[in-house]
Amino acid sequence: MIADDPKEIAAVLIEENGADHALDIALEEITRANQTCDYYSLSIWREIRSYLRAQTETVEPIIVPNPSDRL
Repeated sequence: MIADDPKEIAAVLIEENGADHALDIALEEITRANQTCDYYSLSIWREIRSYLRAQTETVEPIIVPNPSDRL
């Protein structure tokens, strides 16, 4: 059931809104759930946020110089 599955919700948000905007939506929902003291939704949205952050993180490539380039 998608209503309570943070992984599925995160996937749908990314598909429909793109990764960056999906994270914005999650942050808005976290704020709303916190303001209304809806702790169940807050928990779900925080988990969604963690999935979205993992999707949007970029890994910097490590460039190792080639010793033969020095010659």
